[in-house]
Parts: sequence; C-alpha cells; structure tokens
Amino acid sequence: MPSSKKPGVRLAKYEKLISRFFEALILASLVKKCHGSHVTIRHDLSTIVGIKRRFLTNLAFLCDCTKGGPSTTAISVENRQDCFVMWLASNEGVSPKMTSFVESVLNDLRAVPSMGERQSLEASLLQRTAVFAHARVFKEWKMLVRLAGKALTVLAEVAHQDTALQEWLKQFQLRRDQTPISICRLAYEIRQDEQIHNIEVLHNSLNDTSGPDVVKHLKWVAHFVGRLAARVRAVKHLMDDAARLEHDLENPWMVKAVPLPQATSVPESDKHTNLRGILNRMMDASDPERERLFTCIDKMDQAYSLMEAILSRHADGSNPLKPVIHCEIQLIDHFHDHQLSFWEENPYVACSKPTCLLCRLYMKHHPIPFEETDSHNNIPTNWSPAFLPCGINDSRFICQRNTLNAVIRAIRGPILVQIGRASCSSTFHADSLDQITQPDYDPFDHLDSDSTSLTEVEDYAWPTGLGNLGLYERFELLKYSS
Repeated sequence: MPSSKKPGVRLAKYEKLISRFFEALILASLVKKCHGSHVTIRHDLSTIVGIKRRFLTNLAFLCDCTKGGPSTTAISVENRQDCFVMWLASNEGVSPKMTSFVESVLNDLRAVPSMGERQSLEASLLQRTAVFAHARVFKEWKMLVRLAGKALTVLAEVAHQDTALQEWLKQFQLRRDQTPISICRLAYEIRQDEQIHNIEVLHNSLNDTSGPDVVKHLKWVAHFVGRLAARVRAVKHLMDDAARLEHDLENPWMVKAVPLPQATSVPESDKHTNLRGILNRMMDASDPERERLFTCIDKMDQAYSLMEAILSRHADGSNPLKPVIHCEIQLIDHFHDHQLSFWEENPYVACSKPTCLLCRLYMKHHPIPFEETDSHNNIPTNWSPAFLPCGINDSRFICQRNTLNAVIRAIRGPILVQIGRASCSSTFHADSLDQITQPDYDPFDHLDSDSTSLTEVEDYAWPTGLGNLGLYERFELLKYSS
C-alpha cells in the first residue's frame, strides 16, 4: 500500500506542528491507549480551596446531561473586582439550557436556608437536576435494567445460586410511574446494600465457567447504581459546600459560556506519512535504539496493519478522525488568552468526568500552573487543539507549540517502550471509575478519596549513567530496577 497520497514537503511551521502532533496521537492511540490507573485527587475539605473545588466539580457533574461525551462539562470561576463569573465549557458547546440551569441552581444555593428549609430546598434541587438530565437518567436506568436481567438469566443457571442476590436484582424493572427523581433516589437508597458487597464477593468465588458473563453484568449493575446515586450525593455536597461558601456566594455572580472554538482538522497524509518517518520524528537523533525500533515497528505493521490504520485516520482516509476541543482545553485557553484571574487565585478546572491523558498533560505543561484534576489516563482519538487561522503569526502560536511539543515528549517514552516490545498494549479500562468497591461505595467517592499512586509517564529524572542509553533501554532499566 502506498504510504502517501499528497506530495510535498512540510515547510510551514504551523502545518508541520499539527501534522507531527496528529501522527503521534494516532500512533499512540493504536499502540498504547491506556497509560496507568485512574488518578483521583483528594479535596481537602478543611480548607476553603478544597471546598470550592468540590463545589465546582459537583456542579460540573450535574451539567453533564447526556451520555457519550457531547455534554461533558468544565467549569472555572473568574474573579473580577465587581463580581464572580462562572465560565462554562462543553465538548460540543454550551447550550442556553445549560446556562439557565446553572443560573437557577446557583441562585438557589446562594439563598442559604435555615435547617428547617434545607430539606425542601434539597428536594427542589434534586428535582431540577434530575429533570435536566432526564435523558441520561433514563438511558442509564434502561441499561441497568437490561444488565440486571442478563445477570438473572445467568444466575438461574448457576448451581447454589444466591437467591437473595436474585431477589435484589428483580427490583430493577421498567415501570410507567418511574420518574428521573424516583430512579435517582432508589439508587441512592440501595447504594450501600449488602448485595453491592456480595457482587464483589461473587466476583472472586464463581468458577471459570459461570464467572465471566455474570460478573461482567453484575459489575455494570453496580456501576449504574452508583452513577444514578451520584446525582443525589452531588446535590447534598452542593448544599453542604454552599453553606460554607456563604461569604463568596453573597457577592454578585454571572454565568457565561465559553464560545466554542474551531477545532484543528486532522491533516491529509503526505509522502512523510510512513511508519519509519513517524517513529524517526518521535526519537532523538542519537538514539542507539533506532534501528531495533524500526525493525519492531515493521513487525507490528505485519501483525496489526498499523500503516493502514494510520492512513485511514487522516483526512483523506476511509475513517478520518473527527477532532473536538475538550471542554478543559477550551477553559484553559480562554483564561490564558484573555488573562483572566481565577477564583481564590487558584488555577483549577473542574470537570464532570476524569480528564483524558492529553488534557492532563496539557494542564501540566501549560504556562499557567493548573492544579491537577482526576484523570482516567487514556489517550482519546478525538482530541484537538484550537485552530489558529493565522498560523505562526497568531499570538497564541508559541504557547500552543510549546505545550503540544511537551505533550508529545511526555507520551513518546511509553510509546517507544511499547514499540520495543513489538506488540500493541491490550491494557484497557473505562474512562469512568470501576464501580465495584467497598460496601460504602459511591461513584463520587473519587472526589474525596486519596490520590492513586501512579508511575508517572510525563517526566523522568534519569539516574547518573543512563543518559547515554537509548530511550527504550532507559525505560526498561527503570522498570526492572523499581
């Protein structure tokens, strides 16, 4: 198969930057999509900063009203002299409905109730949030009902079946009298049931023949119970945090949407779009592993048709990428481009979901010292920086170039290690957290739990004596010596 359809040399600096970024992204998504476990950040609720972060994260979560990513929401607060401005960003743009929803929730929370009024306000907020996300709530409930039915079918065929678990699963049924709020309340009430714990026990006790299917179904049952219950808990957290943020909430507030910027289109392939060329641009010129890695990637192409997959994802391919600017990046760029001041002078982007690896690295290497947020550490295939119409003459070019190059440098080490094994990684985990945990589990526990310890993929302080080795060899030595 020819490696290119477009002749020419990449002379323009901006086009060269974008081409190199997307070819590295496509290769990385094929070779090693998952770069470690979920990272969860603990909010220190003994501090005002921690309370504010949890407040914004819960509010962003409630804004995410559809499944699949379009409504993934990020929030940051601008600190102006005369007011606070709550900026909203969403993957496919903030709708007027979302802005109105946040305004109404914020207005209710600013009216800090007495103890006697709290219960009615909490019920009102839960009603509003459940109705706002009704499409997502019903979709998650239907998936939960279907999975519970599948689990019941499998359990009926298992010897010594757990009748209590079966009875518990039977409560998940579709009924005409169900409403978004009744579904969320039911999930919240049963989130700590003994059967949630029994699901984990069952995971470890079923034999190989009966185990895989039923465990998979039960795992997702627990997952969706947790996701639906999270809306109730998020409202409770908002009420708690609003009471402690009374001083800030007394000030004037505005809610604004970040204008949806234009994403950068994936380029067409050209004569430089070939495996050895892409790999060569990811390596140091003096890397002694060069020839061995060339051999490895040739073997991978034979086994996985890498080149065909890479070409298909370019603009002139059979299955081109459809890049979007993730909501976190929209907010980061908006605050940086307009030199806005952050709430509490704390650069923090709250998001309705854990960030992807690229957003996490973009924050880490951006000139603004953003606080780390939860991350699932997966590499997405739909990620894009903002399009710069004037290319290198755009005032944003230098910042974008430096940040994107840092992101590429951060992911290339693990990618080269994986290529050195001449195989694609099969490691995978979902973007959302695994929902089978301890009996007191709630899917929003990641807002309060300790951070997960990870082997960092971004930067390594190479020990003395390793500097002259190839990148792949250095990573291998560190892996076996740690």
